[in-house]
Amino acid sequence: MSSRQFEKLLHLKIKKSRMLAVVLIVLHIAAFASILFSVGTNQIVFWLLISLITFSFVYYFQKTVLLTHPQSITSVTQTRQGDWSLHLYNGEIIDADLCDDSYKHPLLVILNFKTNLGRLSATLFPDALENDLHRQLRSRLTLSRPVEREKLLRR
Repeated sequence: MSSRQFEKLLHLKIKKSRMLAVVLIVLHIAAFASILFSVGTNQIVFWLLISLITFSFVYYFQKTVLLTHPQSITSVTQTRQGDWSLHLYNGEIIDADLCDDSYKHPLLVILNFKTNLGRLSATLFPDALENDLHRQLRSRLTLSRPVEREKLLRR
């Protein structure tokens, strides 16, 4: 048996996600609607909240959908030993530790990383990765967690 944790390198080139764009648009429209119905349109609070929601939409759309923010994660690599490195839009490559609160589901994977820049996250719908990579990523996340590995071995 090999001492390597994984047989091959996993390199995820993140693409623009239409599904994530739709989710961001729907959430921000819902926020606009809730403000419209709860706060009168002639109040300063209304315009302040509208500007904050607009700023939020532009920031997160640029960072997570367009991937053009300097700290946008454009690709993720996991080595055979299980180490993670992140490639940012500004060209920087940083080492990262995958946090335990990362989430995996057949329709969505959220990778939370602890880096020297702070916490960074990658939200990955199936259309953000090549066809088979989303499934491979979920499988690797399952096998890399000791608790989930024990559950699989008990079956």
